[in-house]
Amino acid sequence: MGTQRVLFDEFLRINSNENQASQSLTQSMAIPMSWDVPEEYGEGRVVVIPLMGGATLVIMECCFHENIEIFSNQATVESLSFTVCVQGTLRNVCQGRPDIKIQKNETLFARYKEEPQKMSSIFNAHEENCFITIQLGSEWLKSDPKSLHADVFNNPFWQGIYKSGPVSRLMLTVSQDIINATKEADVQNHYISAKVLELWSHQLKLLERLATVSNQKVVKLNAQDVAVIHQVADILIDEMANPPGLLELSRRVGINDFKLKKGFKQIYGTTVFGFLHTHRMETARALIKDRQCSVSQAAAKVGFKSPSHFSMAFKQVYGVTPRQILDLA
Repeated sequence: MGTQRVLFDEFLRINSNENQASQSLTQSMAIPMSWDVPEEYGEGRVVVIPLMGGATLVIMECCFHENIEIFSNQATVESLSFTVCVQGTLRNVCQGRPDIKIQKNETLFARYKEEPQKMSSIFNAHEENCFITIQLGSEWLKSDPKSLHADVFNNPFWQGIYKSGPVSRLMLTVSQDIINATKEADVQNHYISAKVLELWSHQLKLLERLATVSNQKVVKLNAQDVAVIHQVADILIDEMANPPGLLELSRRVGINDFKLKKGFKQIYGTTVFGFLHTHRMETARALIKDRQCSVSQAAAKVGFKSPSHFSMAFKQVYGVTPRQILDLA
């Protein structure tokens, strides 16, 4: 299946006057703006809400008829933003940098300070998507550098786009609060601004942890190392039924196996195959609970050849057998 490319302004049917109005709204903290996804592309909505201090909240809830790449002709200016993937899959393409893909319950961090870049976002066909993006303006960032950890943003380690860790339960709860608030007839700007600050505070914890990782003596990781270790996690998720071994993973992403093992544990808090095992169990549990598969089918889908071994492993994690989960569903 091919990918349809569309300019952002054309995608939202924004003409030049509307675009100027949008910019002035963002600067003056005025009313929210909302667009329906054009029928020829799919269905859903895009909401843009100017917040305090020049920050902007963007929410995309959409499902497309075919793979689509939404791009801008304008190069990025100095900015900082982060995205929470509540549902779906997003691939960001940036000139001169590796593509970055995030999936459900993952975050993306973008920081541009010196090198203007052109970016685009690619979405899969027939997939329900829900993303929250917070763009932090210079006024907002400079308002309280100490509490906002400006040293984190100004570190060259953070230039570009990176996956910045898994979404915590608290972040998901706050994200859902924000989404629900934007669906109310009378959107409370100050309430949403407060929720955005709360969400950003949780994101800072992720960034601080990764920044600490980059300075640890056990193994030094630069931004590219962090990116390829996240790529390893993507490979394990995509190929969990038949995952490559450690040496094959190292070869495929271009990092030595020692750095991969140490770096993966520093970032994810577990070993490569501990991560794989957890993802297998979570995926199998969801398949069984939602009655999408039988127990044996779920076991096969996540890479277990023996249903009995799968049941033993499942019970060790959840304290109940897969059959008991099925009975409770």
